[in-house]
Amino acid sequence: MMYLIIKIYDKLACVPYERMLVQCANNYGVVGLLKNQECNELFQHFRTCINTNDILGKLKASQPEFFADNEYSRDKPQFSELRI
Repeated sequence: MMYLIIKIYDKLACVPYERMLVQCANNYGVVGLLKNQECNELFQHFRTCINTNDILGKLKASQPEFFADNEYSRDKPQFSELRI
C-alpha cells in the first residue's frame, strides 16, 4: 500500500506534462505526436520528470532524514505555531 501511495505522489508532479501530452495527442493524433518537434520534446520532459520523481521517491522512502534538514525542503511548523 505504501508503495502505491509513493507512486501516486510521484506522478502528481508530472501532471502538467501529461495534460500537455494529451492536448498534443488530441491536436496531432498519435502519429503526429511523434513527428511534431514540440510534442516530442514535451514527451522527453515527461519521461525525465517521471524518472526523476521515481528516484527521489525511493530516496525519500529510504532516507527521509536527508530531506528533513535540506535547505530546499519546506519549513516545518512548531507545535506552538499550529494553535491547536
